[in-house]
Amino acid sequence: MVASAAISGFSRRNLSDDGITMPRYNNKPPSLEGEVLLTFWTGAISISVDSKVSDLQEALKAKYTSTLNSRLNPFAVDLYRLRQPRELAKDTAQTEFPNLTVLKEKTVGVRSRARISTLSTDEDYVAVLLCERSQAPATPSPAVSEDLDDEARDVVVKREKDFKKFVQRLVTNKTPSVLAKSAEYNINQSSINTALLDGRFTLTGPSTVAPPVELYHPVFGRFIQRCKEEIEIPEEILLHTASLLRSASRVAVKESPRDTDSRDILTQILGVPLEHISNQDKSSSDYMSVALTSMGINAASMVTEVKAEMGSGGSDPSTQSALSYARFYCRPERTQIRESCSCPAFLIGLAGPWIVVMGAIFTSRPIVQRLVPYEWLGRSRLFDDRQVLRIARLLYALRLSVVELNEYYAKLRQPDIVRPGCIHPRFCPSITSFSIDKTRIPFVYDRPLEDNHACIVFKVTRTDTQTPVVIKFVRQYGCDAHRLMAANGMAPKLLSHTPLGGCYDELSVVAMEFVQGKTLEDVYDPSQPLPEPVKNRIREALDILAEGGFVFGDLRRTNVMLADGEEPLGERIRFIDFDWAAKDGEMRYPFDLADVVRWPSGASEHAWITREHQESMFRHL
Repeated sequence: MVASAAISGFSRRNLSDDGITMPRYNNKPPSLEGEVLLTFWTGAISISVDSKVSDLQEALKAKYTSTLNSRLNPFAVDLYRLRQPRELAKDTAQTEFPNLTVLKEKTVGVRSRARISTLSTDEDYVAVLLCERSQAPATPSPAVSEDLDDEARDVVVKREKDFKKFVQRLVTNKTPSVLAKSAEYNINQSSINTALLDGRFTLTGPSTVAPPVELYHPVFGRFIQRCKEEIEIPEEILLHTASLLRSASRVAVKESPRDTDSRDILTQILGVPLEHISNQDKSSSDYMSVALTSMGINAASMVTEVKAEMGSGGSDPSTQSALSYARFYCRPERTQIRESCSCPAFLIGLAGPWIVVMGAIFTSRPIVQRLVPYEWLGRSRLFDDRQVLRIARLLYALRLSVVELNEYYAKLRQPDIVRPGCIHPRFCPSITSFSIDKTRIPFVYDRPLEDNHACIVFKVTRTDTQTPVVIKFVRQYGCDAHRLMAANGMAPKLLSHTPLGGCYDELSVVAMEFVQGKTLEDVYDPSQPLPEPVKNRIREALDILAEGGFVFGDLRRTNVMLADGEEPLGERIRFIDFDWAAKDGEMRYPFDLADVVRWPSGASEHAWITREHQESMFRHL
């Protein structure tokens, strides 16, 4: 069993030639049970600022070898830089970094070759001492082939373990009605160990943005399409919708009879029973629509939470329905469903005269997204039959989509045996093919190429040729720039750019050849300049793009690879991310532009991507 103990946080502002003093956080011993936990204790050490980070690491290992409990052996010391520069607060360190997973979400590793004198004086750092029991290493999982590379094995095994740990935490956590209250929800979203990926985040918590749910099941995209289409709505649904609007307009003090009235009318509109279903631990949502699977276990195709009025009970019904959904599928009695698919479901939140419809799927975390905004149900305007028509169209679209989802669950079966060392398909999008010259090319997923819950890039294997390919889901892509670079041997061959169709909100899948290698960020110390042959080759590539009128808007070390091989360094350079490669001034940066792009490029949100931004990023490589 491995344990981690955070020695301290420190800042270059507090360094001098006399050394580093590590302040006391708390005196709890390193934990050896459960997850890889961080425990803070008193520590002090002196080292010259002219030393390398590796010298600091060795000094810490030497110091604590003799002072740690005899059952523990220090085997590594890592240094991390906070992503959001700030002074570490002594009384909140344990809460902010409960375990190593959370710490790595909020920090960036510092290379051992860097010198302490090069560390920024405006940023704080965390030194972490890793410890292990004096025992033989654990036996590798039998599901993972021994001849797989370490990176593939780590990603696959970690994703499976992370999923199982989340399920166990949630099913033993507080009930949805408690967790949905603002204070509890804030705590829940502050840690990646418990957070829902619903877009809501805390000041010091992890990002909760995730890929679109329609990538995991097309029913959500079809629902959005149906809401926009001028489809003919049955007369009885129009009449029941008018009744729902009149009922919702009445002010209610208590949930009952609001929930009863809403359930009766929605049952008529949606054409499916809405039942009060309790889990074995007695927790439940207000009501849900269940679908019988071929496994003989009920799935939930729709989960609904009702509040008398917006704000009643101190929680948002959309949040509570998301938590109820997650609780339902984390129960042991749903294990077979949970391990067979990504558990797609529609969620409804009703609060007085407001309704919202959401889509939910469950990969290693529940992903919950609003498919339509909160809609006003109150009848406040004379001569406004258009409101009835608008809400009726939304609810009729939901009715058709729930029928589709029920049919999906009726045919659900456990997937075929997953290939050794490959990710389970439940963690991956439902798209399993791309097209080359109108020929469908099927593939199976091997693993995600990024270790985060928002990953949209995967290594896959073509089932027709058994060759590895990289696929990526995009909204926009610089195909012409990619082909130009590939023709000059500076990018992987672009195999396909395939639009996914209307129900995927204009998304496409890009397929390119797989290149074995590492990004420049992984190969080179970020505190040191790139080797001249590498920098010169990148300059040559940018000049080729300029001849074609293109700019590369996201020129960071993470987006340039050094391919494996015996060729000279410059000949092994490959550009791999062309999302923001376009003609000068013809594409914009996105809103919510990440700081890692904003700072080196000098760009602002939604700015036109120009050559000046590219050249600024080149200077900061």
